[in-house]
Amino acid sequence: MLDSFENLLEILKTEDEIGKVIRTHIHFENAINHFLFIALEKPQNLTNVKLDYYGKTNLAACLGLHEDIIKPLISIGKIRNSFAHNLDNKIDADKINNFFNSFSNKSKEEMIQNCINKKKPWFPEAKSWKDIAIAERFFVMCFSLFGEIRSAITVLEFNKKELQLKIELYDLNAKFN
Repeated sequence: MLDSFENLLEILKTEDEIGKVIRTHIHFENAINHFLFIALEKPQNLTNVKLDYYGKTNLAACLGLHEDIIKPLISIGKIRNSFAHNLDNKIDADKINNFFNSFSNKSKEEMIQNCINKKKPWFPEAKSWKDIAIAERFFVMCFSLFGEIRSAITVLEFNKKELQLKIELYDLNAKFN
């Protein structure tokens, strides 16, 4: 089952930095798993394949998850790895800039405009992207990426159902003709 925006929001609002990074990464990996489960013809066989996060991300790319989503997923994986191997790690400007730069230009523009034009309660004084604190930028990017993954999953589910209906219609047509 795919995690909800509410669960992700709670993590991003309440956890310390290491908790935010690790738990957010778990949400993204769960979303990738959900995408793979839908995209694969026999997803139950995936449990026999020992794929790490990057293997799953690359498999999702092979199955059609767009590069504009894959790049930020890989970037958040790198941030997670830096936290997993160094207890003193922080979400710093370099990590945030690398994460931000992994998004498509369209996604970056949407994030910036959503922050500045809509005056969200968590950064009401923002005049530009750089005015937003690093923690809040991480929040916005994670929320945006999660939305993009959920949208891709919804499209995949729709396309798969549409294909199944076309096959059933073809079978019915063949049966009566």
